Amino acid sequence: MTPTGYKAYQRAQVETVSPAKWIPMLLNEACISTQLGIQAVEAKDFATANARLLKAQDILLELMGALDMSVPISENLYQLYEFIHGLLVEGNVQKDKVPLQQALPLLKELHETWSEAVQAVRQGSGETTGTSLAGGVSVAR
Repeated sequence: MTPTGYKAYQRAQVETVSPAKWIPMLLNEACISTQLGIQAVEAKDFATANARLLKAQDILLELMGALDMSVPISENLYQLYEFIHGLLVEGNVQKDKVPLQQALPLLKELHETWSEAVQAVRQGSGETTGTSLAGGVSVAR
């Protein structure tokens, strides 16, 4: 597949994804970007590290902004997202892989948890177009 074809495929995938898949998809991208950021720091490719880590930071900021703070668990999620974001910022500013290596397993666990939650909601309700999850994020259109 050509680079242009791949970009078109990615765009179509994002534009047609159900709302319930957005959070796991974003967290997966944050994991990938963080891993690539770690590799770039190790290679002393600081421009690439910065770009990748900024992407992961932006994803966390978006997730923080999407929380419905009227749901009690949202405050806990906000604090967790904020903590991980802080690790990413620290690693990026200091070009230190240690905080990044601390952030990565947390991101992976969040990705897995959200994926399982979406699957459980779908299996329990039979819905495939989106719903509201207990985590305080509405995934309905």
